[in-house]
Amino acid sequence: MKLKADARIRAILNEIRCDTLADIGCDHGKVAVGALLENRARKVIAVDISKESLKKCHSLGEKAGVSDRLECRQGDGFAPIKDGEADFAVIAGMGGREIVKIISNSNYTGGLLLVAHQDIEELRKFLSGRYDIHKDFAVSCGDRFYSIIIASPGEGYVYADEELYFGRDFPKTEAFAEMLKAEKEKLERIVKIGCLTEGEAVTKLKEANKLCQRYGIL
Repeated sequence: MKLKADARIRAILNEIRCDTLADIGCDHGKVAVGALLENRARKVIAVDISKESLKKCHSLGEKAGVSDRLECRQGDGFAPIKDGEADFAVIAGMGGREIVKIISNSNYTGGLLLVAHQDIEELRKFLSGRYDIHKDFAVSCGDRFYSIIIASPGEGYVYADEELYFGRDFPKTEAFAEMLKAEKEKLERIVKIGCLTEGEAVTKLKEANKLCQRYGIL
């Protein structure tokens, strides 16, 4: 079976190399099953608070012939995962504040792959100075851009203010420049229409301009 994966799922799968993967908030199970199909993980523990999502994940695993290496567990965040049971975890498909809550409420100390669909700056603020940031890059999928962050506990990378909203562009990708241009244009329209001189949109625009200057993006 060949798994149908969009650009976001494909980018996530490309970063997985582990023994036991914890897919937190597994939803449809494409990451969990994809990691097994491509032998990116020996075993996957798929976790979701929704019974229906776990049923979808289990069904997909059976169709793909990997159900013997897939465990589906119902619960919130890392609660169903024993300490040391997984060496890498994916948390994607939710907001940055929710991801922060999940990490904060756990004893998990392995590697993390994080994709926040909103409030990404809150996630980076939490990680800053607490986690080593191995990668933070942009992916274009349809008409949206997603930041993919690879992190692990350590001395901690400290994000610059302008990086909190938009990321490090590490490793460098074309999608980052496209994302920054799109965000800058959107923010310029918001500020112009609202005749704003302060507020979050103005702050984000200033930080976007800093990054554009840093990377030579017009």
